[in-house]
Amino acid sequence: MLLLVEAPVTSPIDCAVTTIASLNEPTVTFDSLRKAVVLGSVLASYNVEAFSLERLRTLTKADIDERYQTFKRMSQFEVLA
Repeated sequence: MLLLVEAPVTSPIDCAVTTIASLNEPTVTFDSLRKAVVLGSVLASYNVEAFSLERLRTLTKADIDERYQTFKRMSQFEVLA
């Protein structure tokens, strides 16, 4: 379960740390860290749309889900031989 945590977030690393904190998992695993880095990058991408954190104030879950799907499509690739 992902909870949106209100915290000062200015970089993908800040977003990842905040995301890990919001995952409510007892230990940090490779999978939870990977999830946090991806979601952190997705959330941080909104910082370039408006000054500072203004865009984050108006985000909806649907916005985040859509951006995640775009990020997923952009990061999948085939290895060329």
